[in-house]
Amino acid sequence: MKVLLLIAISGFIIWMYWSALRDIYLAFKGYGMKSRLKKLEKEAVSDEADTIIKAGKKRNLNHFGKLINRASSDTLRELSVIDFQSPLIEKLARQNQDNPRARFLYGNALIEEAWRVRTGAEGKKVSAKKGQTFLDLLREAELELLGSYEMDRDFTGVYAPLIRVEMGSGDREKAQQIYNDGRRTVPDQMDYHLSMLTLLTDKWLGSDEELFQFARENADRVKTGPLKGLIVAAHFEKWLELEGLEADEYFSKPLVQEEVQQAFAGMENQPKGEGFNQQFQRFLALNYFAIAFQFMGDKKTASSIYKEIGGNHTYRPWANLGLNPGLAYMDYREKVLKSS
Repeated sequence: MKVLLLIAISGFIIWMYWSALRDIYLAFKGYGMKSRLKKLEKEAVSDEADTIIKAGKKRNLNHFGKLINRASSDTLRELSVIDFQSPLIEKLARQNQDNPRARFLYGNALIEEAWRVRTGAEGKKVSAKKGQTFLDLLREAELELLGSYEMDRDFTGVYAPLIRVEMGSGDREKAQQIYNDGRRTVPDQMDYHLSMLTLLTDKWLGSDEELFQFARENADRVKTGPLKGLIVAAHFEKWLELEGLEADEYFSKPLVQEEVQQAFAGMENQPKGEGFNQQFQRFLALNYFAIAFQFMGDKKTASSIYKEIGGNHTYRPWANLGLNPGLAYMDYREKVLKSS
């Protein structure tokens, strides 16, 4: 009996020891990954955006407002997609209701806050209190974004966040109207197409049939460019619905692989573009292609895509693969780069 007790105690001590070592290793690994991610992201941010980000950390509202007003539309777009946060954004928007730039940035910040409140859970799993806060924030964001849009119809960055607002609010008709406006203005811009594609998933306001029809019709109407990535995004959304063996084997299906490869061939022939917005549209597609080729086992292609992306990771698909999208991106990226 004493021998068994000693064995049990020894086993427990060994388990505690290895658990502590594992936790230390994971902590160092996480710290190193965060440092590498921060370096990549810093290299990807433009000088003008970096200047505004630094100004946003201070209290000089007047100086901050001047920088926002002087910024190029590309920089404004850049700030909206890197989750730029500053208390000065709200102050600037509230004190300058006739400033479309301030209202756009504030509306975008409200959307991000809304989704943080919702914590990424399915609608049925969100508490009544959180659900109401989520909807209130979306309604406020909609007012800011529509106000910005009415004052500056030339800024095309407003379509994607507005569709996200209507998706969260459950208003498919409004989302369709915004999408139609986008098609008339910038028919080949990827971001609002991706927002609409997400809305058309079965878990939101659509179905598998609508999802793939939308992706294929829009990818087929262009010879080359980011819209080819809608095919991969649709397959990724479908993969998210699956579990177990079905999920494990999904990207091994010959028809799925063929469609992904054909879509990427259309992307490869596209010029990389100039300015943040054009490059961002391309990166939106490339982030999906990177994970798709990785799941397909094509490390060579995935590696080349990851290298091109660098610090320009997008919110999706990585938000679906980890609590921190940036760290999820780095985790998948480093697995490929180390093994290829």
